[in-house]
Amino acid sequence: MKISVLFATFNRYDILKRTLDGYLGLDSTNIELEIVCVDNACLDSTKSLIDSYKELPIKYVSCAKPGKNAALNEGLKQITGDFILLTDDDAIPDDGWLQGYSEAFIRYPDKHVFGGAIIPFCDNWPSWLDSSDPKIQGALVVRQQPNEDIEVEPTFIWGPNMAVSKKVFEEGFTFNEDIGPNGTDYIMGSETEFLGRLGANGFSALFLKAPLVHHQIRDEQLSLNWLKGRAERQGRGIARHKKVHDQYDLSVAFVFGLPRYLVGQYLKSLALLPVRKLTQPKREYTSQLFHTHWLKGQLKYLRSNPLKD
Repeated sequence: MKISVLFATFNRYDILKRTLDGYLGLDSTNIELEIVCVDNACLDSTKSLIDSYKELPIKYVSCAKPGKNAALNEGLKQITGDFILLTDDDAIPDDGWLQGYSEAFIRYPDKHVFGGAIIPFCDNWPSWLDSSDPKIQGALVVRQQPNEDIEVEPTFIWGPNMAVSKKVFEEGFTFNEDIGPNGTDYIMGSETEFLGRLGANGFSALFLKAPLVHHQIRDEQLSLNWLKGRAERQGRGIARHKKVHDQYDLSVAFVFGLPRYLVGQYLKSLALLPVRKLTQPKREYTSQLFHTHWLKGQLKYLRSNPLKD
């Protein structure tokens, strides 16, 4: 079986090095492996780093067009595997990552989309950040390990740990280059948009117990300002996904072109924030602050992309 690993990188030398060190420990027994790393900043230092890992079957690809999805589409032109493991440059694979997927590919021959758990790699997770809050998990891309393999909607799977059979790409599916990481202000949900199209076209998915990656959480991501920005980008991505898939109820009352209930939720949450900051532990306040900015992000997207003409 041939497996291709594909990820994009953007000017993160130390993070990428830690990830590549993790690849050195992979168990690739009975697997023909290729790794395609797409440099989306086209830096000499990134190429030199990739070239220094001569023990790995890794191929360096440059992509001058900005954006993670543009880089992934460029990388797709280079892959030759039967299955493609899509991940990120800050996701350190567990030693059994490849074996966990290869065993699933054999066990479930009728499936074409797979995903696995994403464990935080962080030395100083703050006590005021609730790791059990689904929205916080989404912000920091943490997905808990299941007790068994389970069938899920494709959009349940997240980008740092997903696998897709070559059949999907042979049918013409690629990544939408209008969304996803691209600079500092962008709509989140590039993998969600891609997987949503797969689900709409009849592809089912499995969330697997075995394959794990460890997501590097950076210090700057553990601040309120970063979380607020992340919440708004996440909210914009949710709004886009729901609008594209007709998941908003258009029969509800609208105000200023926006669903009144959504405006009400945001204003109520915003008004309560000062009180909660004074009366609640920082852990609960942070979750509420994130929720408020998540609602704000939805409204910002819908303001620019109305549900009704």
